[in-house]
Amino acid sequence: MFNMKIEHAVEEHDKITIITTGAKFVFNKSGDDGEIVMYQRLGKERMLGRILLQGSIKNLTLEAVEDDFVILHMYKPGRLKIKINADSLIDFYSAFGINGMSFIGNFKPQYTASQSGDFLVMDEYGGIGFYPDMSHAGYEEVTSCFLGDAWRLMYPFKLGRGMLISLFPPRPWDAQISFDQRIIHHANKSCPYPSDEMIEHWSRFGNILILHEENWLGKMTRRGLPCDISTREGLDMDMPWANYHYIPRDEAEMRRVIDTAHRCGMKVLPYMSPYHGIADGDMFQQKIGMVLGKYGVDGIYFDELFVGNNVKEAYTTITETRKRHGDILLYMHCTGSNRFMYCPAVDTYADCILRGEHLYPFDLNYLRYVISGYNISNSIGYVCLEGPIDFKRKLIDACLLVNARLPYWVPSDKEFGDMMENVYFPKLEKLGLGEDVPLEIESLMQKDDQQVDQFFIG
Repeated sequence: MFNMKIEHAVEEHDKITIITTGAKFVFNKSGDDGEIVMYQRLGKERMLGRILLQGSIKNLTLEAVEDDFVILHMYKPGRLKIKINADSLIDFYSAFGINGMSFIGNFKPQYTASQSGDFLVMDEYGGIGFYPDMSHAGYEEVTSCFLGDAWRLMYPFKLGRGMLISLFPPRPWDAQISFDQRIIHHANKSCPYPSDEMIEHWSRFGNILILHEENWLGKMTRRGLPCDISTREGLDMDMPWANYHYIPRDEAEMRRVIDTAHRCGMKVLPYMSPYHGIADGDMFQQKIGMVLGKYGVDGIYFDELFVGNNVKEAYTTITETRKRHGDILLYMHCTGSNRFMYCPAVDTYADCILRGEHLYPFDLNYLRYVISGYNISNSIGYVCLEGPIDFKRKLIDACLLVNARLPYWVPSDKEFGDMMENVYFPKLEKLGLGEDVPLEIESLMQKDDQQVDQFFIG
């Protein structure tokens, strides 16, 4: 999927070498303590850093090699299982034998974020993320030190421990798709289904149409109870985002919208949520299959994958979605409670990511290292577009400079519509054709606005 695979896996007497599309891992087994040297292959070829293990890995063996993962295993001393996925995610589990691990970086971070033991460390070319299993107490003792290139993180292992480690970018950046893909959001409580004339107009600028939660019957309307969803209060009572059934408010109208969009060269992605929705696990995957098969849509718009720091659950959900439903278009909104922390190995399975909801203002660092997926997940990052029109205007050149993109929210006021149709889309088109387009960066921060709380190093 997305051209990620295990390219090389070789076991030798004193080391094991694993090469994925985006990374290279060398496990040095000699010595009293184990060492894993990590290299980045995309964005910039370099050594990212080393993992020093407090314990021997001399008996570590390469037990399974598949197209999309390898498994390494050791039994005595202790028990150690390491799975390396094609997306360059290490799934590390130790039950005794390994007493702790230290990460020693080999590059100077331009952006770091941390939350509940998770760390994200990167520069303009790529980086690495750490996501410990928080099911045991003890990770509050994690220590960190950032001094130039040689930064260090130290995690104790008091009991059996798990750790996910994401090296990124995991797959190549597709510049042409980032220019060709144009997203139109239709979110209208009063009119869940746009007219043919609206769709025909929007197709001049966009080629992906998002139908929001108003498209589905909610808790009240599904039961035939009175509920005015054209008001905020009514929509909050109906809660169509907390769905299990995914029944259209008007199936004939939904099919008309899909048929018209397809006739106009647009793909259609309806709203579904693995986080807000009631169906989960296998049942949620069945619901996706039902919506894709019954209505002939081209993909799904995920509203949040997870909130909090359960990265493993998010990873399982999104990889299972890809495994079950193949190359559908997957567009994922994931601002959530973690405004600064995320996992590139999760994001990379989405074609595009939407971030920045209820977050205004933010600065260029946030735009580059949280919203833009360039040299990170290499998914295409979109801005959720909060704030006044002057702020949105400043985002046009800033986004194009850092390989982020703007979605077109419709219906919109005339000033915003003019900005998107007459400024943003023409610039995006020219850049996609390789034309020279002057771009300037103005400060995204307002003088009197309070900057969002971020943790930057560099």
